[in-house]
Amino acid sequence: MTIDERKKRFEQEFQHEQELLFKVKARRNRLFAEWVVELLELSENRSLTYIKEMINFALSHDGEQKAIEKAKEDFAKHNIEITEHKIEKEYALAFEKAKDEIHKEG
Repeated sequence: MTIDERKKRFEQEFQHEQELLFKVKARRNRLFAEWVVELLELSENRSLTYIKEMINFALSHDGEQKAIEKAKEDFAKHNIEITEHKIEKEYALAFEKAKDEIHKEG
């Protein structure tokens, strides 16, 4: 294998890994948003809108902390007492579940 072939292969692998990571993050955000809307007890229509908003919000702000802060603010607006630790734990669990799901989908 030549250096150019190795370089091309490495670039392809890197691109594939980045695509998988994007999919995992998007799935994580959806799973996390589904957990949030369940606790907020939103209507079906409002739940779907909220989930889409959370996915886009988290991806556009490129930050886990921003999504956690948004959920924390939304819980406070609905007078739902929940610790930041619990929110962070659910966010981490959503990431692990998303990784498993994406991996199984192949």
